[in-house]
Amino acid sequence: MVDQRYKKYTGDVYIAQKPSADLYLRDTESILSFLSRDALPTGWSPQMTGTTVTVTGIHQSRGTYQLCKVPIVCDLYEGDLTVALTNRPPLPGVALVLGNDVDDETYEEDMSCGIATRRRVYDPPDPLKDGTLSGIFDEKCREDPSREDREDPSREGREDPSRKGREDPSREGREDPSREGREDPSREGREDPSREGREDPSREGREDPSREGREDPSKEGREDPMIQSTPGLVKVHKGDDVDLIWTTTEEITSAVTHHFYHTSSVVENRLMIVQNGFTFPLNECLDRGCQHLNGTHTSGIRIPGISTSDAKSKYIINLVGGGINWQNGDAVIYVYEKPNKAQLTSNDDEPEEGDDVRLTCVSTSNSMPEGNRGDVTMTYKWTRNNDQDIDPNDPPDRHSFPEEADRRVLKISPVDREDSNVNYKCIGQEEGSRLESDASDPYALDVRYAPGAASIQGDSNVVAGDDVTLTCSADRGNPEGTYKWKKPNGGTQDGKNLNIENLNVDDDEGDYECYVENDVAQGTSATHTLTVNSVPGVERDLDSEKSVVNTDDSFSVSCAFRAKPAVSVVWKREDDSALPSHIFSFSPSQQADGKFT
Repeated sequence: MVDQRYKKYTGDVYIAQKPSADLYLRDTESILSFLSRDALPTGWSPQMTGTTVTVTGIHQSRGTYQLCKVPIVCDLYEGDLTVALTNRPPLPGVALVLGNDVDDETYEEDMSCGIATRRRVYDPPDPLKDGTLSGIFDEKCREDPSREDREDPSREGREDPSRKGREDPSREGREDPSREGREDPSREGREDPSREGREDPSREGREDPSREGREDPSKEGREDPMIQSTPGLVKVHKGDDVDLIWTTTEEITSAVTHHFYHTSSVVENRLMIVQNGFTFPLNECLDRGCQHLNGTHTSGIRIPGISTSDAKSKYIINLVGGGINWQNGDAVIYVYEKPNKAQLTSNDDEPEEGDDVRLTCVSTSNSMPEGNRGDVTMTYKWTRNNDQDIDPNDPPDRHSFPEEADRRVLKISPVDREDSNVNYKCIGQEEGSRLESDASDPYALDVRYAPGAASIQGDSNVVAGDDVTLTCSADRGNPEGTYKWKKPNGGTQDGKNLNIENLNVDDDEGDYECYVENDVAQGTSATHTLTVNSVPGVERDLDSEKSVVNTDDSFSVSCAFRAKPAVSVVWKREDDSALPSHIFSFSPSQQADGKFT
């Protein structure tokens, strides 16, 4: 367990091929890095350099340590680090002390204090006075006068009363003649692509170790002409495993380090480093089982158990080493979510029979990342009447999908009155997804059409004085139309039934017309002829008396009556006896109005 006073100056470090992280300690200004043997993976042997070094300061003793190279990955350094192996942790709970060699500074094999403190990070208390770092610093380090002129950047501007006025005469104006003007020709002009742009972690003004947004020390690479193919848009469901694989035109050698990121190539977004045959999962890939997928011309990463948090608009590969520093970010993980409920609309809510109708279904995506939803096509399924599926390859008569790719539009051409009250529903689904939207609310067609031809039922021959009812029938159309009557005398009336009371020959006989009319049109009418018959009735009676002077003279009498249909006339004497035919003759006449004489 690390002392809480030191906790903020530690960080996670991945050593060799260990899947779990250990702790490192920074800001010590040790002349080199120290690593506990117990931190090495079981059965793994470091690359020994054949060199030993003697330093003072570890556990209050002067010691000689073997140097070896160990691959490490942390936020301050990545790559093979030369370390001195110790048999116990440099500080309880700490596996690695990062030294000056991290910043390419050389060490001297014989120093009065092998581990010192560049920054007094624990203030108060002062570790050089109260012995709180006694597990690391020996007594001679704390009393070393050669340290008095060393500035502590964490205490800049603060005066230490215990040191006021003290100067180190032993160091005044002293320079190392052995190093004057000396440069390392082996490093001239050489840059380490894995360290470019990274500031010295021990330098004054260094930011918090969380270093949010810091550019990755591997340095953002150029878009790579050697990348032949990329993962592109990878569409998956939650829980799936995803393989992001890049193919190269050139062979990927063992000298190349593979970096994988999401969103941008900064340390906080790094998922994995593969170096010298070792794989170091980081951040989101830590303890998750991410795998490196490699071949002679391929490199990639497998991310298991995808969740919406993995939905990123960019995944990046950076290949560094062996003379290359190439980068490509053409990879997207698109995680399907259930689409929003489908909405169904029509181009015409009141179509008339014979029109073309287009029903349109729209459902929107909830998948992530949101910015890539436009890259995925929504497709649609349709049902009609009791959820009967509409087969896009064999739709019902007069139905078709003009936009065959997504079936977003269902066309009915032409609509017929039979389509009225047929219910339609649709469902949205992203192409390639197993997830469907909720079905739309049902949409019922309301086809408007003209009324049908009318017919009239009722008596045709009636007797004056009686009552009669004529009934009109027709398909009243949509919207439902109104029955209308025209009478022979010019009168009109609405309604299905026409009732005529106390029939009269003069007023009620003739042709009756009926039809149905709605907002669309007037239906075909029907005509019904009504004949009104009457019982014969006397219109003009006989004279009550007729004088005859001479029996040889002739005389005539007449009467008038009305009857329909035509009648025959019979003359009789008052006593009902027949008139002798050899004396009387008859000359009946009929007028057009049904009168007879």
